[in-house]
Amino acid sequence: MISVLMYVMFQFLSWHINACTDLELLTKPVVFGENVQLACTAKDTEIPLDQQPSRRWSGGPFDKVLCMNAIPADPLKYYEVIGKDRYEYILVIKNFSENDVGCEYKCIVGVDETRKTLQINEEDYEYIPSTETTTVTSSLMYGHFSVDVHFDKVWPTPECEIIFEDVKYGNKAKMSKRKNGKLYSVDISLKHTLRKEDCTGEMLISCEIGTKHIEIQRKHFNRCPVTAGCTYDLQHCKFSFTIVTMKRDFDHGYNYIRLGKSLKDRIKHKR
Repeated sequence: MISVLMYVMFQFLSWHINACTDLELLTKPVVFGENVQLACTAKDTEIPLDQQPSRRWSGGPFDKVLCMNAIPADPLKYYEVIGKDRYEYILVIKNFSENDVGCEYKCIVGVDETRKTLQINEEDYEYIPSTETTTVTSSLMYGHFSVDVHFDKVWPTPECEIIFEDVKYGNKAKMSKRKNGKLYSVDISLKHTLRKEDCTGEMLISCEIGTKHIEIQRKHFNRCPVTAGCTYDLQHCKFSFTIVTMKRDFDHGYNYIRLGKSLKDRIKHKR
């Protein structure tokens, strides 16, 4: 009789919560360098009213305890918040890095445990390259248009466009990539022949990296031959212009006579 009474009292003084079911990655896309959230919920576990369910987060790069009952082991890297439901527990990973990906994370509520490995993929993860790790060289000389772009680290595979004077050349560029740690190292190269008179204009290089649109470089070219200020020392000037001299005409004053000589002929005559 007493045992039955105690059981009834325990049921009366107990509440039901959800035990761990699954870990959910709340942050999508995961952007390297930003904060990332993992959520874990609870159901169907009896906990006395005067107690809170014990919970623990563990795993990560060193497979250790990350947070215990909302107290983080490393406050600079982790902290826990309560989600929209009081039984939803969210682990926040600060400044998500390459070390944090490919690791298993575990959520333990009471005696129930669930786990998830954060596997990098091209849909849910983004690493936006910095200007310090991006190299761009470009040139326009005698109609030869050249562009080389190097991303030391990037994720996912970038889709880039190269525009010169409103004409797109991205489909003519070649791309190569290789693994660099857990990310990619990517090279993009364009070699194209324009008309010789195409010696000036605006170039724009931009890339789609995951959900982000990034402007890589905007540049103005002005490689046209100089047609003024050419001196006798420039023996390879191929352009011509009209030399104007004055001849004394005693009847009509000074008249201007246009002599249709090229600068090259003038140089030879001077010699």
